[in-house]
Amino acid sequence: MIEIAVYWIAASYVLGIGLAVDQLRRPLSEWEAAGRNRRFWVSMTIVMGFHALGQYAAAAYLIGVVPRFRPAERAGPRQALRRLSAAIIHRWQRATRADPTAHRLTATEELATAAALLVFASSFIHSLVTADHFEEYWLFGVFFAAVTSLQALWTALVFGDPPNRRVLLAGAVGNAALVAVWAVSRTVGVPLGPHPWQPEPAGVVDVLSTLDELGAVILVAAILATLRGDRPSISPAYLRLATTLVGPLFLFSVLAAFGGGHHH
Repeated sequence: MIEIAVYWIAASYVLGIGLAVDQLRRPLSEWEAAGRNRRFWVSMTIVMGFHALGQYAAAAYLIGVVPRFRPAERAGPRQALRRLSAAIIHRWQRATRADPTAHRLTATEELATAAALLVFASSFIHSLVTADHFEEYWLFGVFFAAVTSLQALWTALVFGDPPNRRVLLAGAVGNAALVAVWAVSRTVGVPLGPHPWQPEPAGVVDVLSTLDELGAVILVAAILATLRGDRPSISPAYLRLATTLVGPLFLFSVLAAFGGGHHH
């Protein structure tokens, strides 16, 4: 069973990367003609691929999207390479803002993206410890499996659409609840499981996961305050501080998850 699980996860990673490459190589006009949102499908494919659900993403993409594409004209290797080069140059210009006509993300969109990255890191950590919690107590395993799926879904929704108040609020409330559950489990213990009301030791991975969730809640709160008009705009200093802190936290969380040593 362990070997089958390893092969399944490896295949999911390969499918997630391969499908994302295929989706990005298709021009945006082809996606618009098919009536599908490329940004949403790329983000969903990557999220599901790195959560051992790449097989389901492949089925959804091949059944629900590919048949809608217009028959592509056969292009030789030189034309395909030229199109790929043009796409890379265009993305680089947008990233460096060298193209004055390129779309620039607003401050709220940048913060929403940062919050989604933190939630994705937390979801990734939860996906790696779900099997351990099934062995500990079946209800814990179900809880972590549900949390992993919901966090991954929220990440895909944030990446796929402009900031939506209801989606953002749901993510803030859900992640705040996870922070509260973690605090209770580390102080007085939860009332369920094989050892009720027994506090669990805190580990590096679960602390990072909680910091990811707390950081996402703070970022979303700032976005919602701006959308409600409670504050005129997000200051550039706050935006720089947020993006500066999110990058290392996201990186450390993913690396720590691979390193193990959790006590979630």
